[in-house]
Amino acid sequence: DIITIRDGRYVIPMDESDFFQSRGIIHDRSRSGATVFVEPIVVVGMNNQLRELSFEEEAEIERILREISEMIKEELKDLDVTVRTLQELDFIHAKARLSFDYDGNPPLLNEQGYINLIEACHPLFHLPKDKKSEIPPFDRLPSGLSLPSTLSLRTKCRVEDRVVSKAEPPKAGEVVPLSLALGKDYSTLIITGPNAGGKTVALKTAGLLTLMALAGLHIPAKPYSEISVFKRVYADIGDEQSIEMSLSTFSSHMLHIRDAVKNADSESLILLDELGGGTDPKEGVALGEAVIDGLVKKEAKVIITTHHGALKILAQEYPQVRNASMEFDKETLTPTYRFQMGFPGSSYAIQIAQRLGMPEGIIQKAQEVLGSEERDLGALLESLEKDLKKVRENRQAMEEQKKVTEELMNLYQDRVKKLDEREKELKTKALRESKLMVEATRVELERLVAQIRKTQAQKEVVKQAHRVLEEKKISLSEELEKFEQKVTKKLGIIQPGDSVWIEPLGIKGEVISKDEQSKKLKVLVGNLTYDVEEQKLTRIEEEEKVEAESEYVGTLYSVPQVSPEIDLRGLLAEEAFDIVDKYLDNAFLAGLTTVSVIHGKGTGALRKKIGEFLSHHHRVEGIRLGEWNEGGSGVTIVKLKE
Repeated sequence: DIITIRDGRYVIPMDESDFFQSRGIIHDRSRSGATVFVEPIVVVGMNNQLRELSFEEEAEIERILREISEMIKEELKDLDVTVRTLQELDFIHAKARLSFDYDGNPPLLNEQGYINLIEACHPLFHLPKDKKSEIPPFDRLPSGLSLPSTLSLRTKCRVEDRVVSKAEPPKAGEVVPLSLALGKDYSTLIITGPNAGGKTVALKTAGLLTLMALAGLHIPAKPYSEISVFKRVYADIGDEQSIEMSLSTFSSHMLHIRDAVKNADSESLILLDELGGGTDPKEGVALGEAVIDGLVKKEAKVIITTHHGALKILAQEYPQVRNASMEFDKETLTPTYRFQMGFPGSSYAIQIAQRLGMPEGIIQKAQEVLGSEERDLGALLESLEKDLKKVRENRQAMEEQKKVTEELMNLYQDRVKKLDEREKELKTKALRESKLMVEATRVELERLVAQIRKTQAQKEVVKQAHRVLEEKKISLSEELEKFEQKVTKKLGIIQPGDSVWIEPLGIKGEVISKDEQSKKLKVLVGNLTYDVEEQKLTRIEEEEKVEAESEYVGTLYSVPQVSPEIDLRGLLAEEAFDIVDKYLDNAFLAGLTTVSVIHGKGTGALRKKIGEFLSHHHRVEGIRLGEWNEGGSGVTIVKLKE
C-alpha cells in the first residue's frame, strides 16, 4: 500500500521478519530496525532505466546552461554596465524613499566652510517607527558604490545614531526644530544648557546632516539650508572606555581630540561633546580652553558642548567664538529643547535633581555649597532667558501685525494705482478734446481767409472776419475754462471754496485757502478752522449738485437707497476690499446702523481676510458672525459707528 523513495529509487517498507534475500534489495532501515525499505527485484530494471534518464536530463540541462552562458558571455561588458547602472538607480531610489520618510530637502553646498541649518531635525525623529529598524549602517553602501573620490572623508566617530539617546525628545510629534549657523562671522560654537536638554542632539544633528549631504542625501531641514563640503569630519561623542585597551573615559576622549587637533584645518568640521569632562574640573577647563585656542588658530569649524561655566566666557575673549544654549523652563523644571544663539545656559543640575526626587536636605546643602557667585550667574542667565521669551512673544505679535499692515499697504497701493490710471486717462482725454477744438478753429480760419481772398478783402468782409475771430476767441476761452473745471473736478483737485470730507475727523468742511508750500489747506468746520494735509481730504459735491454732475468720478456722499446687505461670494479678497469700503461709506451716509456682509463659508479664507479688513475700518464699531437664522459663518454682521 505504501511506495516511497530512498536514494532516488522506488522502494516499499516491510517488516524485517517478512524479508528474505530473493524478494529484493534493502536500501534503508528504520531507526528501530523493525522495518526495512526494499526495492523489489521486478522493478530494479525500471529503476535503473529511470536513473539513466535522470542522468541524461541533468546532462541536457548542463548543456543548455553552458550554451546560454556562452551566449551571455558575448554580452558580458554590456550586462556589467547594466548591472552597475541598476545598482546606482536602486541606490538613488533608496535615497529618494528615505528623503520622503523624513521630509528631506536638498541642501545648498558651498566650499567656504559655512553651515546654515534652517529648522533642521535629527532624521530619526522624523522617520516612522517601522522605518527605524530598516536603516543600514551609514558606513556601508550598496555593492560597487562608494562616496565620490573627490571627497576625502575621514571621520573618527562611530555611527551610534541608530539608537535614540535619552537626551532626545521621546516622541517624534514633540520634535523642536533646530536653526544653527556656523562659519561666516564665527568659527566656533559653544553650546551649554541643562542636562538632558538636547545639547548632544544638536551636535549630532549638525554632524550627521553634514555627512548625509556629502553622501548625496537630502537632509531633514527647510529649503535653502546650506552645508559646506568639508574634507575632514572629526567627532568625539559618547564614552569609549575600554579595560582591554587600558582606556579611561578621559583617555578615550583625548585620543579623538588629539587626532582632531593634529589634522584640523580650515576645511575641517570638529564636533566635541562634553569638552573638559572626565577629569579634574580645573584642569579640564584649562585643557578645553587650550584646545579651543588651537582649533581657532587653525580656522577649523568647531561645535562644542560643555557644562564648564569658565568656557562660556571665551566668547568675550575670542572674536571667532559664540555662545549658544538649550532653553530650560524653570517653572516646570523641564527642558524645552529650543536652541538659542548668543546666550550661554545654566546646567540646572540642582533643579533637575530636585525634579527627579532628590531629598530636600541634599538640595538645600547643594545650594549652600554652590556659592553666591554661581547663584548670581545662574540668576543672570535665568533673567536673560525670560527676556528672550518676551522678545520671542513680541516678535510673534509683530509678525501678525506686519501681515495686517502689508494687506492694508497693498490695498492702499492698489487704490493709488487706480487713481494714477484714471488721471492718465483724463489727461489723455483732455489732450484729445483740446486737439479737436484747435482743429475746428483752424478749419474756420481757413474758410475766412479763403472768403477774404475771394472778395479781395472788402472792408465789410474784413470786419466780419475780425468779429468771427473775436467770437471764436471768447468761445474757445470759455470752453477751455469749462473743460479745465471739469478735469479739475474729475481729478478730485481741491480748490478754495470746495466742500471736502475730513477723513481723520469724519466730518464735512469748506476749504478757505490753500498753502502751496506746506501743502496744507485751511478748512472751516462750523466756527472752527483746521489746518489739514491735502491727502487727508476728499472733495465732495453739495447735495443739489450731485445729480447735475453725472460725470463726477469721486465718492458720492448722497445715497438715496442702500441695501442692508452686500454679497461678495466669488470675489477675490483684493477686489472685495474696494467694494466693501465704498459700501460702508454709502451705508453710513444712508443712516444704516447694522449691515450684513455675505462672503460664504467655503475654505474660510475670504471670511478671515474680510474680517481683518473690517476690524480696522474707520466706519466699523464691531463685527460678529451671523446666527443660525442669519446665515451662520457664511455672513459677517457689521455694526457701524454712529
